[in-house]
Amino acid sequence: MAVGSLAGALLAARRGTARMRVLIASGVAFGVLEIVAATAPGLWLFALLMVPIGVFSMTVNVTANTSIQMSTDPAVRAV
Repeated sequence: MAVGSLAGALLAARRGTARMRVLIASGVAFGVLEIVAATAPGLWLFALLMVPIGVFSMTVNVTANTSIQMSTDPAVRAV
């Protein structure tokens, strides 16, 4: 999961804007992968699924945080 989280953070840093479409798609992908990982019959499949789960978890977190921060009034934003 750490490898996926690092890759997801790097990909999110390259993205210029936080789009709702990206947030929804990555949230759905994260949820589906979590369900698949929960039902994985073996340890190796579970471990393999942790990489994309890490990517999508970071994408959801970074996109949601960016969206909230950018929708806040500039006068009350932390600088």
